[in-house]
Amino acid sequence: MQKKLMFVALAALSASSWASGAVVSGWSFEALTLPNTPGTTPPAPSAGSFLSDTGNGTMSGTHASAATVWSTPAGNGTAKALSSNNWGVGDYYEFTSDLTGFEDVIVTFDQTGSGTGPRDFKLQYSSTGIAGPYIDAGSYALTLITFNAVTGVNTTPPRFLLYLSAITALDDNANAAFRITTTSAVSINGAAVGTGGTGRIDTVLVEASEIPEPGTLALAGMASAGLLIRRRK
Repeated sequence: MQKKLMFVALAALSASSWASGAVVSGWSFEALTLPNTPGTTPPAPSAGSFLSDTGNGTMSGTHASAATVWSTPAGNGTAKALSSNNWGVGDYYEFTSDLTGFEDVIVTFDQTGSGTGPRDFKLQYSSTGIAGPYIDAGSYALTLITFNAVTGVNTTPPRFLLYLSAITALDDNANAAFRITTTSAVSINGAAVGTGGTGRIDTVLVEASEIPEPGTLALAGMASAGLLIRRRK
């Protein structure tokens, strides 16, 4: 089967059917509370942490502006999301995942912003940790969709899914890292990004398939060979 590297537009799907495989790293932000302290990176949480809620990994972000305020408003059918303002080209959210024992990576996330928030983004990956270098995996644009804590929107946008199974450098990699990076100064409403314009992200998942043990592969090969022999009789 040919491997794919692509964003997939989702029809209305349940959360459990976003992708196949195990959740290696996942962030819901439900327990996270941030103080109103501006800075180029998120302040130390007053509750919760940036560690993944599921599996392993940590998440952060970087903006060029020291006036950036980081907050946790309502998510996409969840109580909280991660949000920030004062976006400039090249600012990003960043998350890591130890993919040891896994392959065929899929990244999913919900993302929106205010009308004066940034519209254009790309997903990047690194196989050598957060220091990079980062390689572009796919670009996309946001539309003006309002998150609320009660009802989630399961279509694309605001839900994005990217297959990275073609990126074999991520397979069985303990140092995988990803960035969601803004690529232009155009806002969601088509004007210039405003300093108060926000970009919001929710329910970030890194999913993958477990790499079969060598013994399992050998048994599968023997079983297939036996099946072929029986069919030829």
